[in-house]
Amino acid sequence: MDSLDAKLKKIVENNQIEMNKTPSERREDKLKELNNKLLDARSKYESGPLRIENAEKQYYTLKDGAVGYEKRKFEKYKVEAENLKKEMLVNHQEDIKNTFHSLSYYNSQRTYSTNIDTVKLTMLKNIMKQLKQLQKENANKSTNNRKTYYVIEEQESVIFWLKFLNYCIISFIIVFIAYSVKEQHIDIYTYLFVIFGAIIVFYLEPLIKLIQSIPLSFNVYTAWGEDTEQPTSTFYVVLIISFILMFVIYKKNAVIDNYFK
Repeated sequence: MDSLDAKLKKIVENNQIEMNKTPSERREDKLKELNNKLLDARSKYESGPLRIENAEKQYYTLKDGAVGYEKRKFEKYKVEAENLKKEMLVNHQEDIKNTFHSLSYYNSQRTYSTNIDTVKLTMLKNIMKQLKQLQKENANKSTNNRKTYYVIEEQESVIFWLKFLNYCIISFIIVFIAYSVKEQHIDIYTYLFVIFGAIIVFYLEPLIKLIQSIPLSFNVYTAWGEDTEQPTSTFYVVLIISFILMFVIYKKNAVIDNYFK
């Protein structure tokens, strides 16, 4: 009876203590309780395999004897070893596959790097080639500029002397006409000489082009050989005129000599 009263009294005291605790104190007590449960669960979890193994040993030793237990234990470890081997093989194959992928990636990167170096070298060669071409073009431009300068200078000199020659011819024609009028010595040869001088002064360039266009023979030759289709009428006309002039000069030689006497 006293024992029951003591237990009841203890329960009442514990309840009284719990009622007198503050919320923070009750929280701390609850945390301690939960922490103890966690530690106990971890201890049971960690010792669980060993407890299971001891229980199996006692059960199967009693059931099948020590030899039967060892045989069962061997079969169990054999299955576990096979599973472990399969797992290791799978992992090994996966590692090999990853290794081959890495090697393939490395080879592709090495090939890419080699190609990049080749492209860089090719571009560098092209750039150097373009630079040399630009330098050559600049040199040619400088040479052409100098040539153009000298050509222009030469053309100006030729134009000056042509003008001077034209002035001389015009002056000579004027003097010749004045002399012929003064001496009353005007005939057909006077007109021919004046016309010839005027042609020289005003039509010298077309006359030169006409002479250049005259073929040198009856047959006209090009870079591909004889051109049988090109007309040679100019050659025949000039040839006939030349014969006529030579004949006239030959027949009238005495008259011309008398004109200038």
